[in-house]
Amino acid sequence: MSFEFEEVARCGSSYGVNGGIKFAGEEDALERCLSLGYVFVLMEDGSPVPFKIRSVDQKSNFILFFDTIDSPEEAKRLSDRPILLPIGSESENLMDSDASDSWGKEFVGYELFDKESGRSARIIDVMQYPGQVMAKMEEGELIPLHDDLILKIEPENKKITVSLASGIWSQGPDSLK
Repeated sequence: MSFEFEEVARCGSSYGVNGGIKFAGEEDALERCLSLGYVFVLMEDGSPVPFKIRSVDQKSNFILFFDTIDSPEEAKRLSDRPILLPIGSESENLMDSDASDSWGKEFVGYELFDKESGRSARIIDVMQYPGQVMAKMEEGELIPLHDDLILKIEPENKKITVSLASGIWSQGPDSLK
């Protein structure tokens, strides 16, 4: 199943010390994002990466807080990136975490190692998102499991080595293991 996206807004500048991001778009676009509970941000490499919305501050300038972004440095990586939503009526049910028949469920329990950042963690779930399969990591991060990103799969060691673009898997001293 393939999905198309539409740009509904942009990530503005980072805001505050907790990783807030100014929402640069119309209020109706913000309402659509909030009703789904997530947005996709188009990264530098052209891949749409999902971010779950943790909260929003509507009192001043519509500030979004994402689950996996908790510092100004991480938020700055998303500055001026397009915010996308899936097109189509089925978009309300796209975050299906009960995708037991889909590709990737066999990787639950594997270690995911990013060659670029040196970061690794255990995959605790695999979910089907619009246009891609996402690995949910121990700390709650979502990492795309796309053929173009996977360098090596070692079933005997239960390990997947990937090469992720900067910002896909946020790194920081508190998140490294």
